[in-house]
Amino acid sequence: MHILIDAIAARAGLQRLERLDGARRGLTTAAEYIETKISKAPPQRSWRAVFASDRQRRGFFARLRRGDIRVPYIRTGQSWQIDATEAQAGQRIAITVGTPKPGARYVWGAQQTALHRATGWRTAEQIAHDEGARVAHLVVEAMSEEAD
Repeated sequence: MHILIDAIAARAGLQRLERLDGARRGLTTAAEYIETKISKAPPQRSWRAVFASDRQRRGFFARLRRGDIRVPYIRTGQSWQIDATEAQAGQRIAITVGTPKPGARYVWGAQQTALHRATGWRTAEQIAHDEGARVAHLVVEAMSEEAD
């Protein structure tokens, strides 16, 4: 009985795993996937604005008169960013999807307004929960390709 161990191929495979290239590629793919989900607006609905309070209604119309806001709202484009932290020895790789827009917390965050909830916006937490299995699949798939 003979067993052939290709030390060069084994060493190259171990080096690829050590660099975590597959994990990095999978996480980046997963982050791009989440970005498409989080930045997608809910379907257009016909609804009448519902204000939580009289003060909110007065504030809205005051800003509308000043020209601070326009109806209908015109999207200014995507400003989502994907940032990766590099793995050091014994540390983890992290991919972050975020936006510097201060109002994002009212659309996708824990402070989501009743209006955004009523019009169908999902919070980032809901999206992460709903898409978690797909994200995990993307990472595992990339790591499997790396091992081949």
